[in-house]
Amino acid sequence: MTNLPVGSGQTYSTFEGALAAIPSTWVDDYTVQLKDLAEYVYSANVSYSISTGTHTPAGHTLTIVPDAGKAFKDNIVPGTDALKYNSAKGVCFRNTHDYTILLQINCSSVTMSDIMFKNDGSNGSVIDSSSTSDNNTFRRLIIDSNSGNGGNYEYAFKMYGVGTLAENILIFNRGSSSHAFHFGGGSGVPVCRFVTCVRDSGKSANRTGFIFAYNGSLNNSLAFNYTTPALTGWTGTNGHNATDVATSGLPGSSNVYSLANPFVSSAAASLDLSIKAGAGVIALGVFDAACTTDILGQTRANPPTIGCYEYIAAAGPTFPPVPAPMNPYSTILTM
Repeated sequence: MTNLPVGSGQTYSTFEGALAAIPSTWVDDYTVQLKDLAEYVYSANVSYSISTGTHTPAGHTLTIVPDAGKAFKDNIVPGTDALKYNSAKGVCFRNTHDYTILLQINCSSVTMSDIMFKNDGSNGSVIDSSSTSDNNTFRRLIIDSNSGNGGNYEYAFKMYGVGTLAENILIFNRGSSSHAFHFGGGSGVPVCRFVTCVRDSGKSANRTGFIFAYNGSLNNSLAFNYTTPALTGWTGTNGHNATDVATSGLPGSSNVYSLANPFVSSAAASLDLSIKAGAGVIALGVFDAACTTDILGQTRANPPTIGCYEYIAAAGPTFPPVPAPMNPYSTILTM
């Protein structure tokens, strides 16, 4: 394993510097460790591109993770802090350029977890894992997209390939006309579980939560305030749409429900995408032994809450035990 530490006083001062140190033909497993609780701000057409990775038959991997204590799941307190992109709460990447791909992945066997991403440009994809990418894994990501209708740039998260996995992902669409999650093709069947897609409730319903150009597995996932919850050949269980939309013709459409807004607040001005008490998505999922914790590391109930966040009721007040009354005839002291 080759460790590539990034941060103040580390071997690499920038994320792109660490990526540049990886040879074009991988000879080891690589881990990029983001040591600082920092927001990496960029302004370019493609901010970061991971294009290396010619694999041996046995294969090698690239893992991108924050250091211990620097991830949002370590610093967002459930029930106290808002669940949203917050640069004070963990490692994050943000782009300010229009028509931008914030992170483009053109290779396979990449694992990324516990990072927040935000695109402030008027149009732009946040993560694009391209058609040459297989066996990539994305866990516990917060993605905030300002994209409008910009062709290839209109998807917050675009994923391809055989063996790909998206798990405990939160996507918030602030843009005027953009889709949330898109599986663009390939011969494999992607696995998408406990994914939440939310369009700003300050805007009218528009576009699509999940788009699968080919069949994919969509389980225990939620789309809110989109014109269509899911398009094309998706299959799965308990994929829920939280708006009153037509779902006829969708495989598995009997698993799509119309539910009231389940979030504390889905408006950009007061955003908190935690699930509120009494929401219809609570205990509505199907237990999945492959994913027993949520986006913040909380243990999932059985049955679980639909989407990336597990609702856990606040504990009631506790009181010290009341001592039993003293028996006046009992022996206090013996000699």
